[in-house]
Amino acid sequence: MNSQPGWYPDPQNPTIVRYWDGQQWTASTQPNALAQPSQFHPGVPPKKPMNFGVKLLIIGVTILGVGIFISALTSNDGARSTATRVPSTTRAPAAVIDKAESETQTPTPTKQEQVATGFGTEVRDGKFGFVVTKVESGLTTIGTESSWFSETAEGQFVVVYVDVTNTSNKPQYYASSNQVLIDDQGREFTNNFSAEFGLDGDDKGAGDINPGITRSTRVVFDIPVAAVPTAIEVHDSMFSNGARINFN
Repeated sequence: MNSQPGWYPDPQNPTIVRYWDGQQWTASTQPNALAQPSQFHPGVPPKKPMNFGVKLLIIGVTILGVGIFISALTSNDGARSTATRVPSTTRAPAAVIDKAESETQTPTPTKQEQVATGFGTEVRDGKFGFVVTKVESGLTTIGTESSWFSETAEGQFVVVYVDVTNTSNKPQYYASSNQVLIDDQGREFTNNFSAEFGLDGDDKGAGDINPGITRSTRVVFDIPVAAVPTAIEVHDSMFSNGARINFN
């Protein structure tokens, strides 16, 4: 596209102006006083602004492409979800199923708890042998003036006399806190430390027992007044299976 003849900034050197004769650049030049590039360059056609309709077309095509892409992703996810929900028609052989059901239904065997009835009969749990020799119930207080402590029952005190023998070849720790009293309703009771401190005599509720040694000890429980003690569950430790001695 040609422009009118005149002086224009040199396309190669904007600090000078060169004469354009309407068809081509001439050799005539002079300093560019403004040294500012012209808004119009002869011989270089200006860019036409983008038509509004073309802009709308580009936007529409872009939106359509994004919609197709999202639709494709959604279709793939739906296909995977459908495939996941389809139940398998493959069934294991009957013999394998019967074996699995048999193993599932078979309970894990547990160690049989020893049970004895009456005084003077030994039961064993872990490294200890236990023999109940006497039971006192209905006591309201434990301790006398000759003891360091005196304790009053919230219900009634039950004192169980137990001989504990270490049947192993190493010292074993005994604790009265591991022993459990059972009443006629099947309720379980733990020992009362404070009352045991108030017992007369040199009674040790806890400590090591050497191999072959028998220690006569007493375990005190605080139970409701109307409760009837029927048995004691003796333990080598808090983790042992325990053994039961019925009083009657």
